[in-house]
Amino acid sequence: MEAMRIHREPLSGRDDRWQGLILHVTGRRRPSLRVRTAAHRILLEQNGEVFWEGRLQPDRGGVDFRRTREYHSPLPPIRASRARAFGADPSRWSYWIAACLAEQDAGPLHDGRWILKPLDWLGFAEGPHGGKTPAQIVQGDEDGFIDWWDHYSLHDVMPMRSMPQAEEGRVKAYRRLARENALPPVLLWWVSGLDSYAVLDGHARLAAAVAEGIDPPMIEVKRLLDVAELEASTTSTVEDYASEIVRLNSIREQQGTVMPAAESLVGPGFSRRLESLMTREGPTTAWPLPVGPEARSRDDDEN
Repeated sequence: MEAMRIHREPLSGRDDRWQGLILHVTGRRRPSLRVRTAAHRILLEQNGEVFWEGRLQPDRGGVDFRRTREYHSPLPPIRASRARAFGADPSRWSYWIAACLAEQDAGPLHDGRWILKPLDWLGFAEGPHGGKTPAQIVQGDEDGFIDWWDHYSLHDVMPMRSMPQAEEGRVKAYRRLARENALPPVLLWWVSGLDSYAVLDGHARLAAAVAEGIDPPMIEVKRLLDVAELEASTTSTVEDYASEIVRLNSIREQQGTVMPAAESLVGPGFSRRLESLMTREGPTTAWPLPVGPEARSRDDDEN
């Protein structure tokens, strides 16, 4: 198997505040954790073994799924000493997560551009019998359903394994850390084909946050536009800008200097568009499922 290499590039805003960590990944054509698709089927596979099977509903309203085997986190266990040392600093957690993803090699990273960045939790909703329930967590143990109609513009959080109970020892330990404001972040993987986040690591931490009724700290990892896509989008944006400058200059020639210069009208927006391209989301790569034994053999040979 190829040796994956990750070049880390910190992302800062205009105020120079840390916003995320861009990862330039090379040396890994196929990840250990990947999406497989064919027609109405969506599978999640880890180290060549399918552990999650989904089937798109005929009305395209969601995905019925079942977990078929155990999922293994790409991160090592987090000790309380590390949790207290890192605290609520997302930059320290992001650098540590990036190092673990490269070393453990059990996650979704493959060649291209990725980002690790903090993600806001959308809160809790009123439960059917009173009290609060997690608004985004997909329910179900072995079987479940991702409801695209119900969550509308909210993105679901799908556990990769059954959620632990609040009384379990590891959840209790994280609940104590939560009360110290030292709960490590939950690591989520954005899967565009499911329009949802998958929990890569932190099921017990998520359960602890729910039990404590607090917003869990979260960090998302997702694919960005690759170099070719970024170059194409940049070229298109520059061409749009040039065309708009020509159009506005033509209008200004007719109206006179009462109209502001074209550059002052569209320049700031153009600058923001270029900046946003650097972190624009790319679709999650999905590998096609082979059909028949000959196709299976070709798939194995290619990978």
